[in-house]
Amino acid sequence: MPFSNDMFTNPHTPLAADATLREGWTQEKFLALKSLSYDQIKSRHRNLMPMMRNVEIVEFPVDQSTITRRYTEEAIGFIKKNAAKPFLIYLPHNMPHTPILASSQFKGRSLRLKLPQLFADLHFQGIE
Repeated sequence: MPFSNDMFTNPHTPLAADATLREGWTQEKFLALKSLSYDQIKSRHRNLMPMMRNVEIVEFPVDQSTITRRYTEEAIGFIKKNAAKPFLIYLPHNMPHTPILASSQFKGRSLRLKLPQLFADLHFQGIE
């Protein structure tokens, strides 16, 4: 995810050929955003976040309850693929920020607070 949840997707960002479109979005509906003004997009489509790979949108809107697991799996895959050469991974998980979403595996484990569910999810991914 390229930015904060209080922002919106730039409609000029290219969709990947195999992009996953969710919640009723189609390629045509996404491309139609280009005809709207900044204020129209901001007021109608705020908080719809894309998942990106490099410069393309691969999922829109992204299922944010899966972000921690997916970022972690991507990092582990990169580490395994590049183990023979030096690299630096900076992986700041954005999940501890609002909206607070836990994966289905940990959702509902805390009766009152969402944060314990989130931290259980982060701990399960090996993040402390």
